[in-house]
Amino acid sequence: MCRSEWLRCCLTAAVLVVCSPNIGAEQNSDASIDSTLAIGAPAGGPEEVAAAAGRQVLPPIRSALGAGDWDSARQQMLQLAIFVGQSHDLRGLEALKEILTEGEPSTLLAMSLLLFDVSREALGSRQFLVSTVTRQAAFACLDRLESTPGVPTALVADAYTLIGAQLQSSGSSSASGDSFRRAVKLDPQLGPARLGLGIYLDQLGNTAEAVDVFGQLPPIQPHHGEASLRRAVALIHLDRERPAQRALEALVDPNAASPPEPWVQSVAYQELAMMRLRDEGPRAALDVLETSVQRLPDDQRLRLLLAFVHSTLGRRAAAASVLDAVETRPDQVGELSPRRRLAEWHLEVPTGLAERLREHAEASIATGTLTP
Repeated sequence: MCRSEWLRCCLTAAVLVVCSPNIGAEQNSDASIDSTLAIGAPAGGPEEVAAAAGRQVLPPIRSALGAGDWDSARQQMLQLAIFVGQSHDLRGLEALKEILTEGEPSTLLAMSLLLFDVSREALGSRQFLVSTVTRQAAFACLDRLESTPGVPTALVADAYTLIGAQLQSSGSSSASGDSFRRAVKLDPQLGPARLGLGIYLDQLGNTAEAVDVFGQLPPIQPHHGEASLRRAVALIHLDRERPAQRALEALVDPNAASPPEPWVQSVAYQELAMMRLRDEGPRAALDVLETSVQRLPDDQRLRLLLAFVHSTLGRRAAAASVLDAVETRPDQVGELSPRRRLAEWHLEVPTGLAERLREHAEASIATGTLTP
C-alpha cells in the first residue's frame, strides 16, 4: 500500500472515531456530529489529506462550541490533530494549522481557546508535535483576530493573558513570556498581564526590567498593590533596600487612601520585619510584628513570626502567650501563608477569566459578531 493510500484509509477511520458519540464526554445533541459522516478519499499528499479532514470536521466542532459543548469540541479537535500528526509529516500539520485559522472572525476567539486546551492535553499525553502545532495555531488565531478591523483589543489581550498564565502553570515560562508581552502591548494597564510579564522577567534573571514593569501599573488599577509588593521584593533582590523599604512601608501605611489586600499587607509586614531583624536586630523587628498583629489579627503566619522574635529576645512567656492564640498547627501555617500567593499567582488568573472568555466566544459564534 502506498503512502497516500495509507493516509486515506487512516483518514476515514479517524473521522469515524472523531464522529462517534461514545468517545469522551457526553455530547450535546445539538452539537453532536452525524456518526455516518465520512470523507471521500482525497487525492494527493499529506497536505491534501489534512485539508480535507480539517474542512470536514471543523464545522461540527464550531457547532459544538456555539452550543457550549466544549468537551465534545475538544475531544474531536484532539482526535483530528492526532490523526494528522500520526504520519509525522510536518507538511500535513502545517496544512491543518492553516485550515484551523480560517473562518469568520467571530469564531477565532473560541478556536484559539479550544486549540490551546488541546495543546495542553496533547502535551500531557506526550503528543509533543501535536501540542506544538495546536499551540501555534492558537496564537495564529489570535494574530488574525488582532489584525481584524473593529475587533476589541481587550478581548485579545485577555486571551493572551489567560494563555500566558496557563503556560506558566505548566512550566513553559518562555512561551508564557511571549504571551504576556503581547497582552501588555495591546493593553498596557492590564494588571494580570503586567504581573505575569514582570514575574517572567524576574524568573529569567532580568530583575531590573521586572522592577520597571511592576512600577508601570497605575495606582487606580486593582492589581496595583500586588505589583508594588512584587516590585519591593525585586528591589530587595537587587540589594536596593532603601527604595524597597519605602515601598513596603507605603503598603502598610494605615493612612493610605486605598490600602491593598490583607495578604499583600501581610507579606509586606513580613519583609519589613526580616529587614529590621537583619539590619537593626530583633527589637526593631518586634515593633513591626506587634503592629502587624494588631492590624491583621487573623494572620497566623505573623503571629508565629512574633512568637519567634519574642523567643529570640528570651521572652518565653510572651512567646507562649502569642502561640496560644495561633489556631493552626505550626506545620500547617506554611500552607495558609499569604506568601504562597506570590508563587501561585497563575493559578488564580484563569479562574474567572476563562469562564468569561468562553461565554463571550459562544455568544460571538451565535451572533456572528465580536463585541466588547
